[in-house]
Amino acid sequence: MTITLESSIIHILNTAEEYPILSNRPFLLDSEVKDYLTKTIEKTISSDDVKNCFFRSETNIWQQCKDVSWDLISVSQSIAKEMFIIMRRNKEIPVADLLFGIANVDSHRYFFMLKLDYRSAFTHFVKTIDSQISINIIQRHALFPAQAPKIVEGFLIDMDMPSVKVIERKYMVDGIKDFYISTQILGCTESKTPRQKTTKLLQVAEKIANLYYSDEDEMDIHISTTMHEELQKGQVLSVENLGQKFFSKNLAAQEEFFERLSAVDISRDEELSLSERFQRKFQKQAIRTSSGVEIKIPTQVYSNADEIEFINNPDGTVSLLIKNIEL
Repeated sequence: MTITLESSIIHILNTAEEYPILSNRPFLLDSEVKDYLTKTIEKTISSDDVKNCFFRSETNIWQQCKDVSWDLISVSQSIAKEMFIIMRRNKEIPVADLLFGIANVDSHRYFFMLKLDYRSAFTHFVKTIDSQISINIIQRHALFPAQAPKIVEGFLIDMDMPSVKVIERKYMVDGIKDFYISTQILGCTESKTPRQKTTKLLQVAEKIANLYYSDEDEMDIHISTTMHEELQKGQVLSVENLGQKFFSKNLAAQEEFFERLSAVDISRDEELSLSERFQRKFQKQAIRTSSGVEIKIPTQVYSNADEIEFINNPDGTVSLLIKNIEL
């Protein structure tokens, strides 16, 4: 991913004060700050929590982005003021600095906002008492992490089309637990993230397996193994390819799988790009007993009869036989 920063400006939204502190000038980007910000942007774009949204045509922010007289300072100040009003009214939303800027990401030009929530840390504090130096340890609250942080609230607006990448968290806003950046600040319509779609796809696959197959445990193993094998080939999953492999021996099950996905806005020709972090959950399968014992088995050996064997007992329970153990 290639990221180039054009300009950036930061505003302070401390709701303990009556007004936000708004900058009137972009700040200088030295090499260390550039590296910090580009890594933060890259981590944000690559997050499984990013939602691809689309602006409603009448949205004010999108109209401002299309305006030839568009100005980073005035637009960012306008958004910061609106955010501050919402944050003061709803104390559950953490205080923070708002970082705005223009960045080119792989030939796409974005107007971005990253909400930098404060972190607390201890440091020394020097003062003079009766002509003597006194050094104490104090706690600072308005600090940023030393490394590029994981952003939980922010957005990146594509300057060439009415689409926006949003990452946000639900808070109690005006008495309702809800998102506020996409709904109140941006006015955009949400599209499910690849992570959300993959989770929904697996839920649908499980329902179809329960309907069409008598051995549900065997199908669970088959679906998990197929997911792992496909992810070994790359980070992008083909929905159509998964459906064909999940239910290769039952065309009726396969068609119902795609129909149910379509009903939840997942088309068979979609490709889902997943982060490495999310992929790791498919590397092992967990088995838990009623007494709390948990065993994690690598997915690649889950269906290998030479390594493990599931034994169906007369009372309906299942025993697990682990083979070739070297002590």
